[in-house]
Amino acid sequence: MQRCINLDWLEVYALEPISSQRDADYFRAQGFQVIDREYGTRIYEQMFTLIGADGFPFIEVRRKPKSEGILPINAAHIRLTNRTCYYDNAGELMKEFLQRYGYTFVSISRVDICLDFETFDYGDIPEKFITRYIGHKYAKINQAEASMHFNDEWARRYFNSLSWGSKKSDIGTKLYDKTMELYDEKLGAFKKPYILQAWFASHLIDDPTRCMKKKDDGSEYRPTIWRLEFSIKSNVKGWFAINPDGKTNKIHSFRNTLDTYLNRRLLLPIFDLLQQHYFHFKKYQAGRAKYDCKDKKLFNFTTDTQFYRVDKIASPNKADALVIRLMKYLRQYSEIHPSPETTQAVSLILQKLETESLARFTDNPYSWLEIKVLQQTIAMRLAGDDKDPTIIASDILHLLKSKEIF
Repeated sequence: MQRCINLDWLEVYALEPISSQRDADYFRAQGFQVIDREYGTRIYEQMFTLIGADGFPFIEVRRKPKSEGILPINAAHIRLTNRTCYYDNAGELMKEFLQRYGYTFVSISRVDICLDFETFDYGDIPEKFITRYIGHKYAKINQAEASMHFNDEWARRYFNSLSWGSKKSDIGTKLYDKTMELYDEKLGAFKKPYILQAWFASHLIDDPTRCMKKKDDGSEYRPTIWRLEFSIKSNVKGWFAINPDGKTNKIHSFRNTLDTYLNRRLLLPIFDLLQQHYFHFKKYQAGRAKYDCKDKKLFNFTTDTQFYRVDKIASPNKADALVIRLMKYLRQYSEIHPSPETTQAVSLILQKLETESLARFTDNPYSWLEIKVLQQTIAMRLAGDDKDPTIIASDILHLLKSKEIF
């Protein structure tokens, strides 16, 4: 089974070299484009973002503590931007940055590990599972304090987010509808195309431009992708021990250091331990002790678990609202005036606009080749090709570069 597992937040506490300040001008001198924030934070006077070699935000730096004595004068908090977290080697990128520019790693400030999926491994639909959980069909082991968000619709209540753990908890657990969170209703499009790219690469969707998936009968639908996320806070230092089955005789531990989160391969076993401990449910039976009740099985990490790979990360650019509206009006016009001439003209314009929209899902929005590869990869997926998208794209790229194509 292929897993869509990622970091969604990685922030560390580090110390600058005493001999040389790592301010915005320092990084400009190193060749970075730097975006300064006019005001700092409650703790730090300075905050700025470094732009990566691909022209997109890479790392955020907060430095120069406001109050002496609370933090060392050379203290800094360094965070990967959200897009950077979706690289396979996100943790390695952070480690390399710290080493290259002379920082001393102190501790993890915050790290979020997330898994995206449409259904649980044993077939449970998350929405129905939540409804049964709210109805006390199941009881959760650990983290009894919970909160929820839901839409109170006339026909039903749609529970779109559940979180467990208090503000003081070492670990926060959250299950929520990621499709809903990413959709921008005002724009009529999805935000963060690099996340849709991750879903596409993991076979959660077949067309990232529309967030659609093809059924066995050939029809399309928009799947609801859920996210289970564990947020590990700064007060977890050094070794962190958990007992996955809720009993003291089986205790596993892992180090809460940067080396633990270097890449997706390392994230999988950590996520498995976390879900066994913090996403552990029992089938509720009145009058029986919770440990005597049967487990509610949701995930199965004992199968052949793999993780997705992408060579390049999609851009973080937003969809163009004008293009989206224009495409909508053109389709409506074509339906009102269904003549062959109108259909052909509208089809040509839509094809051009859709090609421009594809640029959001490429690493380089100006690369015709990348856009063409993505376009044909989506077409092959919708036609029923179940191969890994990276393999499909590689095959297409080889063909496009061959003399037979050009």
